[in-house]
Amino acid sequence: MRVFRSILAFAAALAAAVPAAAATLVGGTTSVTLTAAPTLTDLGLAIAPIGTATIDASVDLPVANFPITGAQTDDDGNAIIFHNGSGLSFTAGDNSLEIGDFVIDTLAGEITGFARANGSLVGFVPLFDLDEDLNLFLTSEAAGAFVTLFGAPDLTGV
Repeated sequence: MRVFRSILAFAAALAAAVPAAAATLVGGTTSVTLTAAPTLTDLGLAIAPIGTATIDASVDLPVANFPITGAQTDDDGNAIIFHNGSGLSFTAGDNSLEIGDFVIDTLAGEITGFARANGSLVGFVPLFDLDEDLNLFLTSEAAGAFVTLFGAPDLTGV
């Protein structure tokens, strides 16, 4: 089961659109289908947007939308895409986990961002691995936070 399935159409278009020369861009949105929402809510977690993020819950699986605050491509079409000021919050009882300010690095195949546990900054950490089909999989660091804070099963690579 994939924890998050990405619909990073903008990222793919951005990488394909500028193969001849490097570029810096701002605008657009990265949309992510939250395929793990049923699993996480079954564990008692509530999911909410933070900052400028939004969640469309009118569809079977909620879709989180993160405004793109900056992006750079290189001559080979690899992209680094910034989402400052947005993220997701997961809460259950008195425990909370916030992740945000996502940085998508298509060359490294990873998404990093801040993690805040119960209001305390953990750091800027790898949150998701990104495959060639733009699917997202929780890193061991991110999955460990769900285990520690919420008693969730290990979701590494899911």
